[in-house]
Amino acid sequence: TFSSHKFHGVRGVGFVYIKSGKKITPLLTGGGQERDYRSTTENVAGIAATAKALRLSMEKLDIFRSKTGQMKAVIRQALLN
Repeated sequence: TFSSHKFHGVRGVGFVYIKSGKKITPLLTGGGQERDYRSTTENVAGIAATAKALRLSMEKLDIFRSKTGQMKAVIRQALLN
């Protein structure tokens, strides 16, 4: 599962990755959205914002990794001294 706010998206929106062929059952019933897996109305604006936030995060992933690697090296050196 993924929560949008963890990659600078909006709060209250998330998604789940389900492997192809894996059977799941809904936790809530009613409605009929998402092929009967979801009982409430989708937050379309939140979903669009989540998609954009995820795209931007993935575009900047190499920069993030580089900066965290640099911070790790500085902290490690400070602890060793």
